[in-house]
Amino acid sequence: MNNRDYVLMIGLIALTVLTSFVLTFYGVNIVMSGTAPASALTFSYVTIAYGLGSLAILSLAWSSREVWCVTVIKLFALCYLGVVLMDTFREGLQGGQEIIRVLALAVALFANWLAVKKVVERD
Repeated sequence: MNNRDYVLMIGLIALTVLTSFVLTFYGVNIVMSGTAPASALTFSYVTIAYGLGSLAILSLAWSSREVWCVTVIKLFALCYLGVVLMDTFREGLQGGQEIIRVLALAVALFANWLAVKKVVERD
């Protein structure tokens, strides 16, 4: 692994850890608010699960280098993106800002997948 790939891998790992923290923090804030409706609580539990799950998969990929970790993070990311899209369309699009948020989340989820892939393929 050359120096550029190593820096890219470390950057993707940092982005994955940051994404995990933000999603978990967001989900816990919704749960702890005490005023959220049941549908928002369900969404927040899924958000917490993805945040913690992606970090667990990254950790597993680091220690085991198993190829199936790449498939699992891809499945988790696609399922979570599907939940976000369903939640967004259920409420109705309120404007372009929601589309930008979903696209930003999709890029972050892609980075999570790429981080696990780079960790599994490292030398």
